[in-house]
Amino acid sequence: AVAFFHGVYDGIINTLNPPSDSTSALMIPKDELMNDYPGKALAQTRAIPLAEIKTLKDKMAGTTMNDVVVAIITMAIRKYFEKTNDPALDVVRKGKGSIRGDFPVNMRKGNEGLGPNIGNNFCLASISFPIDYKDPVDAVWKCKATVDELKVSPAFYLRKTLGDFLFGKGPESVLAGKVLEMMNRSTCMISNVKGPTGTASLGGYDIDDLNFTTSYLGSLYFGVLTYGGNLRVSLILDNRTKANANELRDCFESAYEELKDSLKDVDTSKPLQMPDVTPLSARVLALLVYTLAIVVPVWLAMRLQK
Repeated sequence: AVAFFHGVYDGIINTLNPPSDSTSALMIPKDELMNDYPGKALAQTRAIPLAEIKTLKDKMAGTTMNDVVVAIITMAIRKYFEKTNDPALDVVRKGKGSIRGDFPVNMRKGNEGLGPNIGNNFCLASISFPIDYKDPVDAVWKCKATVDELKVSPAFYLRKTLGDFLFGKGPESVLAGKVLEMMNRSTCMISNVKGPTGTASLGGYDIDDLNFTTSYLGSLYFGVLTYGGNLRVSLILDNRTKANANELRDCFESAYEELKDSLKDVDTSKPLQMPDVTPLSARVLALLVYTLAIVVPVWLAMRLQK
């Protein structure tokens, strides 16, 4: 019930009035959004064996590989803030701001998009990174809780419907400015692409490695690609930011090693069990919803009897 109401709020209110992340070095300064485009910086992580990531998620009951990857991104961003003494970290820790990542959600139905006319049918959703995690394991649990809530949230459908209604018929010049503004309200964009399951070839030569990225109007882009039994992340950082792509990449790899070290003594046959990470605010809301579910029918019944 809590996830549903939160999704309704996110899908309606946050679509009509999108929130903005805490200002940090990872974001393009607002007064430079319309300046001449200076290009992007690229950094790529080393190839991480998928088998290693699978082992990590098997050590934490119920988690997925996506939960692990989101947790590593969360840790990487916090490590970068700590390394650079970014004031955004203190703002988030005090509960006065957030650091979010947008991600595209496929809205195609059935066989839509198959064949030569693929087209686009998606909406953008956001995940709030739990920067206040206690340790690497706690980061995974908190990311899993957030991702699990998104899986049952109606926000995607509400955002898609409202977005198409509000912006689908507008002039291109207006839409372009709106897209630029919305793309820079969140700290980053995350996109996960599954490469060929087998070995691909080009011109008769086997492809040993693949990387993925795309054009993006925002500040920071994480392109996640799996291919050939490995996972690799490409980081694309706008040169108008005050951040360093290579240092952020190093923070990502350091976060991965830290998570591995935290789970080294855990046996996959006896995985860690997820603790209750529900925030107090969500517990209070749940209590309120359950109370209303009981009180309202009783009140209506009493009114009808009169």
